[in-house]
Amino acid sequence: MTDLLAIIESDTPLKRVANTNGGEYAGPCPFCGGKDRFRVWPTPPDGRPRWWCRQCDRHGDAIAYLRQRYGLSYREALERLGESPESPPNRPAAPPPLSLPATQPSWDWRTAEKVLLTCEAALWSPTGQRARDWLAKRGLEEESLRTWRIGYNPADRKIEGIFVPRGIVIPCLVDGKIWYLKVRRPVPPLPGPKYQQVKGGRTALFGLDLIEGKSVAVICEGELDAILLWQEAGDLVDVVALGSATARPAFLPRLVMARYWLVATDRDRAGERAAAWWGEFSSRVRRVRPPQGNDLTDFYLAGGDLRAWVEFYLAVVGNLNPSGPDPLVLRAVRDLGAICTTGGFEAQADILLSQAEDTPAWRRRWAMLALAAGWECAGESWEEWAR
Repeated sequence: MTDLLAIIESDTPLKRVANTNGGEYAGPCPFCGGKDRFRVWPTPPDGRPRWWCRQCDRHGDAIAYLRQRYGLSYREALERLGESPESPPNRPAAPPPLSLPATQPSWDWRTAEKVLLTCEAALWSPTGQRARDWLAKRGLEEESLRTWRIGYNPADRKIEGIFVPRGIVIPCLVDGKIWYLKVRRPVPPLPGPKYQQVKGGRTALFGLDLIEGKSVAVICEGELDAILLWQEAGDLVDVVALGSATARPAFLPRLVMARYWLVATDRDRAGERAAAWWGEFSSRVRRVRPPQGNDLTDFYLAGGDLRAWVEFYLAVVGNLNPSGPDPLVLRAVRDLGAICTTGGFEAQADILLSQAEDTPAWRRRWAMLALAAGWECAGESWEEWAR
């Protein structure tokens, strides 16, 4: 069954308030900002988790929530939930498409690039001073902000025909193209969720364009946590972010050369559930937590040393390797960028990665997949590598 509670708790805090329909949870509405009219029934007797806001009257199941909250298509919402678009289990017929303003364009990375350029310019203008001060209080330095292309939008408005909420603009780039734009809104004083994704974007691991093939990768929950960790220890580990505890992003094969994935999701219920899912996904995973605070930024702002924290876990997994990526893993995957552009092969690679044990049988299966996909081997041949 879909964990509707975890999905919604990544956007708004919920508290159990009654036993109605298997358990009723309440909290602020992620859409209208109402404080006490939003309800969730995650485990009803009929097996159909649902939610409803009595103030703005938005309602539905997990698919409806993801579509309305993040502007996803029905297929994209299914993919985020890990379900098959062809045969979703126990799912009613697809709801009709959401009605969008006639001026809302389809997502185009070139248009998104123009939006981002406008927001980057705003951050470094006098208008962006308060935003820069807020980011500096979180420990983020100018070089990091420029490297990760952080921007600022001073008011709710349309830029290049796309509605962008007021706040800090965070872009996710894959191969230089913008896959999504997320806005960290000033909450409070504004009502509603802290983070809002610009409609039209697609899910991806945040930070892919800056990974270097190190033997350990840290998977954060929030984008700003990832930027801070990269700033403090990016020479020791690769750093990516999920964007939310419930995200199941694409492009996981690009982390294949990392022998260990340190999952640093938040220390709340949603973060623990996410870490549990990642632990089942791959034997590479190790759950890590900051010594104090809910997330890595909390730990840093409390005086914690993020670099020492990373070095500790590197020692724990036995991969403190100053010479660079592990040669065995690097040899296997150095030139496998094609994984992420061939959907069928990528899906098969995801399955193999979830079972990765570095056994002879697994290596033979990977070699067969690589040969079928036409991926170049960094060594003499895939057959030789698999022996």
